[in-house]
Amino acid sequence: MPLEIIRTWGGHKVQIQIPPVEETIKPSPSPSQVILPLVDNKGYRCRPLVNVGETVYIGETIARDDNCQMAPVHSPVSGKVTDIKNTRFTEMGLVPCIIIKSDGKDSYKSDFDPIEDFMEQEPLTIIKRIQDAGVKLIPYDTLPDAERRGSKITPVKKFVINAIGHGFSGTRSLRLIIERKEDFITGIQLIKKIYSLEKIYMVINEKHQENYNILKDFDSLEIVPIQVKYPMGHPHLLFKRLFNKEIPSPNGKALDFGVVFTSVDTVIYAVDAVVRGKPLIEKYVTVTGSAINEAQNMMIRIGTPVETIIDNINIQSSDIGKIVFGNPMDGTAQITIEHPVLKNTRWIWFQLEEDVVKEPYRACINCGDCIDACPMRLMPNLLGRYCEFYRFEDAADLYDLFTCIECGLCAYVCPSRRPLVHLIQHAKYELLMREKENEY
Repeated sequence: MPLEIIRTWGGHKVQIQIPPVEETIKPSPSPSQVILPLVDNKGYRCRPLVNVGETVYIGETIARDDNCQMAPVHSPVSGKVTDIKNTRFTEMGLVPCIIIKSDGKDSYKSDFDPIEDFMEQEPLTIIKRIQDAGVKLIPYDTLPDAERRGSKITPVKKFVINAIGHGFSGTRSLRLIIERKEDFITGIQLIKKIYSLEKIYMVINEKHQENYNILKDFDSLEIVPIQVKYPMGHPHLLFKRLFNKEIPSPNGKALDFGVVFTSVDTVIYAVDAVVRGKPLIEKYVTVTGSAINEAQNMMIRIGTPVETIIDNINIQSSDIGKIVFGNPMDGTAQITIEHPVLKNTRWIWFQLEEDVVKEPYRACINCGDCIDACPMRLMPNLLGRYCEFYRFEDAADLYDLFTCIECGLCAYVCPSRRPLVHLIQHAKYELLMREKENEY
C-alpha cells in the first residue's frame, strides 16, 4: 500500500494512501444505471429535455440551463429514462435527477461533430463548443453573463494549469500527462487560440521529475515546480505563491487580475469536446482509503453509483465504515452507496469501520489551534459557533464566512473534534439558497 506524508499549511503532517505513479489509469465498467442531478452545488438548475420512457444515447444532451449558469447534462450511457424524481444528496439536499437504465450497448450519438482544424476557427466558436460539451474551462460563477453564454471572450492575461490539486500528491495529473501527452499539448494550443495570453504557467509537484521531462521542451509553458503542501493548490494560495499578490476576499476573483486557474483533466476534457466532439460524460477520479487494498486512478462515467465502484475494486461493503467524496481533509461523508459520481468528483475515500471516529464532538475549548492552522487567517472557532447556532448572517458579516476556502485544517487539528468545515459549508449553502429565493 503506497503511502505518502503530506505536509499541511500549518506544519502538520497527514499520511495518505496514494496511487503509484507507474500505475495506469483504469477504466471503470459501464454502470447498469446512472443518476444525474439537475441542480449543482451552487443551486443552479437545468431543464430536462427528455421524458420518462424515452430512449437516449451516449453523448446526447438531456438537460440544459437556459440562463447558462449550470453546464448542460449529457447521457453517459445508452438506454431508457426510467424516472425523473427527487433524490437526496449530502451536498445539495433533495434535488431532481434523471435516472437512466443502461441497455449495455453503449450506442453513441453526440449532438455535435468534431472540429477537425480548430486553429482555423473563430475563438468564439471554440469556446461555445467547450461550454456546450459541459466543460468549464473557466468556472461559470466567475464569468459575466455574456462570457458565460459564449457570446464574448473573457479577457485573460495568464493561464495557470494546476497539476497538484489542492496540494496532495497529484499522481492523477501526472498519469494524464504521461498517458495523454499529445492531447495535453493540443490543449495548450487550444487555450492559446482562444485567449490572447501573456503566459501559461504549469504548476507541478517538485517530486514529479517525469512531468518536467515530458514538458520541458514545450516553450509555450513556464513550468513551476513547488514543494507540495496542503492546501497550496487552492487558487487564492497559489495566486499568492505565483504572483506575490493576494486576491481580495470574500468577493475577489483571480479573473479580476486577468488570471485563470484550471486543471490538467479540464484541459483534456476541452480537447475531447473540440477535437472529438465528446461531451463531459466521464471523470478521472482518485480512489483510495484504508478500506481498499490498492489505491488507483480511475476513469468513471458521471452518474455511476459508488456501489458499482465498490464492486469493481473488490471490497465488501460491510468492511467500509465511511465513504467520503473529496480528499481526506475537505471531503463530504455520504449517506448511501447509491450516491453517484458528479462533475466535480475528483477523489473518493473509503474508510475502514475501525478507522471511523465515532465519539461526539465537544464544545470549543478556545485553544486557538484552528486559528494557527488557518491559511486564510480567519477565526474558525468563532465561525463554528455562529454556524452551529444558525447565526449564518452574523458569521458572514462579523467573521468573513465566505473567505473560508473549506480546506478542513481547522477540523483536523481541533482537539474537541468539532466538524468545523461542515458547519461552515452548511452555513454557506443556507445563505446561498436564501439569496436565490429572494431572486424569484
